[in-house]
Amino acid sequence: MQIDAFNEIKNAVIRGEIPIERIDESVERIIKVKEKYKLFESPYPDENKIKTLVGNKTHQEIAKNISL
Repeated sequence: MQIDAFNEIKNAVIRGEIPIERIDESVERIIKVKEKYKLFESPYPDENKIKTLVGNKTHQEIAKNISL
């Protein structure tokens, strides 16, 4: 799915529907946010933390309540 989105954006640039400057601006914003949150310093999550945070009981209950 991500590759489909990438290809559509690339093709839109090639067709002139999206200016390359717009892509540059978007990339610049993304990089600034990643720098702000220091994602370049530690780009990979701690797998032990993932196991305790993602899909835990609290999150499952919140998701269940939201879906109702």
